[in-house]
Amino acid sequence: PGLEKGEVGLKNVCNIYTREAGPGSLSLAVEGPGKADMSVEERPNGFLGFMYKVPKPGMYGLHIKFDDEHIPGSPYMVNVAPDSGKARQVTVHSLKDRNLSVDKPNTFTVNFNGATGKLHASVRTPSGGHEDCFIQEMDTGMYGVRCIPKENGVHYVDVKLNDAHIPDSPFALMVGSCAADPAMVSASGEALEHAKCGVKNKFVVHTAGAGSGLL
Repeated sequence: PGLEKGEVGLKNVCNIYTREAGPGSLSLAVEGPGKADMSVEERPNGFLGFMYKVPKPGMYGLHIKFDDEHIPGSPYMVNVAPDSGKARQVTVHSLKDRNLSVDKPNTFTVNFNGATGKLHASVRTPSGGHEDCFIQEMDTGMYGVRCIPKENGVHYVDVKLNDAHIPDSPFALMVGSCAADPAMVSASGEALEHAKCGVKNKFVVHTAGAGSGLL
């Protein structure tokens, strides 16, 4: 997870597999708004545990090199969030993350577990939309959250307390089938109606909600 997101003041951890890389030296660096405190430990089965802790939020670059050459994907750009504080106490229950249908409500509960603050939940859709979830207090420190997906594909639900993500947020939800649905693909553009020789003729293919597959 330390290659995808991080948090100020915590040890953000990732694993590096080196067993089959052959002889060579590994070098690690973290660049960003604040100076990183880094450490490495050996783990079983050829893995190394890389841990870093930073004092300021923002975008950081994790540079991982083997024999002075970047490994695939390096440098990794990681958004380090502010200290989540009491948001770490909050838990989510009864969240259904697959076999969901368009226009069918998906409801789950959020338990504060003694934390205090303002709860906010929103959904990021496959087509790039952003919608707020409906939140209702069920009991002291217990809230019901409901969202209604409007399209097929992977949605991400952000659940925050006082603008800080709770553990495991954002949550990925699969709406519809994982299989490709060609009926959801469409195309538009001038080049589909008329074109000219010797020049680039362009049109746009829309695949949002079509599932995974090759075009």
